[in-house]
Amino acid sequence: MARKPKSIEDDIAKAAITIVDRERVNWEEAVSFITPKVGFRMRELIRICRKNYWGVFDDPYDKQTQREKVWIGLAMSTVETWLKNIDLDTKDIGFLARSENGYEITELTRLVVKDYLDRMYFGETIDADERSCLIDGTVVWKSWEDNSTGKPVLKRRTVDLLNFYIDPTEENIQTAYRVTERAILLPSQIEGMTGWKNTDDLPGSQILNRIDGNRRSNFGTRMTGEYRDVWETWGKIPKWMITGDKEAEDAREEVDGHIVISGLEAPKPTMHLVEANKKKDKFGVVLKPYEEWRAAKISNRWYGLGVIERLLALQEYLNTVVNIRINRGYVSQLGLFKIKKGKGITAQMLNRLPVNGAIQVTDMDDVQQMTVAEAGETSYKDEEVIKYWAQAVTSAYPISTGEILPSSASATATAVANASSKSAYTMFKEGTGGFFERWIDRAALPVIAKTVKQGDIIRLGADDDKFKDLITTIALFNVSEAMEKSNVIPSQQELMTVLAQEEEKLSKKPQMFIEILQELLADEVDTRVHITNEDLDSSVTVQNLIQLAQIAPQDAPDIVKQIYDLMGLERPAFKAPAPQGPPQGQQAPVGARAMPPNLTGMTQVANSPLPNGQ
Repeated sequence: MARKPKSIEDDIAKAAITIVDRERVNWEEAVSFITPKVGFRMRELIRICRKNYWGVFDDPYDKQTQREKVWIGLAMSTVETWLKNIDLDTKDIGFLARSENGYEITELTRLVVKDYLDRMYFGETIDADERSCLIDGTVVWKSWEDNSTGKPVLKRRTVDLLNFYIDPTEENIQTAYRVTERAILLPSQIEGMTGWKNTDDLPGSQILNRIDGNRRSNFGTRMTGEYRDVWETWGKIPKWMITGDKEAEDAREEVDGHIVISGLEAPKPTMHLVEANKKKDKFGVVLKPYEEWRAAKISNRWYGLGVIERLLALQEYLNTVVNIRINRGYVSQLGLFKIKKGKGITAQMLNRLPVNGAIQVTDMDDVQQMTVAEAGETSYKDEEVIKYWAQAVTSAYPISTGEILPSSASATATAVANASSKSAYTMFKEGTGGFFERWIDRAALPVIAKTVKQGDIIRLGADDDKFKDLITTIALFNVSEAMEKSNVIPSQQELMTVLAQEEEKLSKKPQMFIEILQELLADEVDTRVHITNEDLDSSVTVQNLIQLAQIAPQDAPDIVKQIYDLMGLERPAFKAPAPQGPPQGQQAPVGARAMPPNLTGMTQVANSPLPNGQ
């Protein structure tokens, strides 16, 4: 490709820096209006939610008493209650076949994806980001394909929400006009980036904040090294910035592009990359490398609604009630006195009363203790009411954590609380399932498919929950193949004996290796990622399907297939035929063999090849 003239390069760099800086300035506050006069400053709201989780006062000391205030951890306890009830693991990620022909492919896909995600320690990532999603309301993942080692590797990183800039009225990241990510890198890291320009001799700074660019001046300590702020913008840009032709008829037409610059906070703003974004999904839609995970979706607002945002006013009210009660109790214990004017009794003398127990007076009426009423029951009732409101707003009811409800609670109230909490948790899990479905379908599967080559193997440990099912399927296929080659029909007893021997032989192996082909995984259309309430409460769903089969027996075969697929079990691909011996009174032909020969040589399972001898 011909090199662009220096003047065009300068114009592109200037335009790129202007676009990214404008995105930063426009969405630094990210105001989301709910009425013409009332709006949320979303990025500041995220900072407040984090402070409420940790229990941090802006002013930790009471203005009147100068004593340190006490923070009651309502926000943290509510988040942790939710976390215990919505926890998901890698094993909860299942796959459903989109068509009948995809059942075997779905099972292989399930094993491949589970193995790959386990090697990425994906379960730990989910646990950490679930808490962040409940606190901030939104989590953003960035995923890309790394080929630096010569082979494709799936990379994934959680982007801090305060380092992500987007129009707060957008529906989602993929349809957004532009999105921008801020990161902190060493100049040497920037220099090592493949395809980036202008990476030599870049100055750095020691006062940058890795998490929040708007708060770098609040930190007194410096970073150990000199870093640069790097900004990536994905979205619409003028076409001439890519082609370098400002005179073309379509020069001002906007296309999907990718811009990388650095130094909006460190010295010397520099453009490193301007290119077209050519990544598309299977429907031809251009994709940005980000996916959002929201605790609850709100109309006309990109930012999700987290648990702590619902509790902000109640948390402040609870802190106020409890600290007033503490101050009143403190004053009541130490005593409040009235002193006759001119008697020389000072506040310092009264402060020493708890130590020496007495002060000198001329007349016994010079000092008199005032009566201070202790905190009434209404203070404690207010606290209980606040906790009840918090449960109602967040659906984090005590029954969901295994705690015992008050004896005064009726059976109806208990049932309603349980149902409400489960419904709220189920809705969160369904939203999480949608996020994982989008992420695996758009970001993970296309890369994982490239990592699986002919001859590659997926290791399935004997402790895996699919091990026994897979053993049975392999044994059935081995026996079936042996019967077809030998042209011998054994008796039912002989067949069961051979099958048991084959299963025992396979079970004694600590590990099995399944050879798979890339095309089985690369065809994404055949599977659908599935994490919903049906996965988490499969027994109820199975019972419903069984009842449906009784109502519509003509659909029973299809219903049975769905039950196998929904529960993550392998659908039996082989049904042993009933033994067909010679007619009654006749003997088997001379030379006929009752045992299928060479079982260990059979290598077919689920229509995919296995290593010889497995």
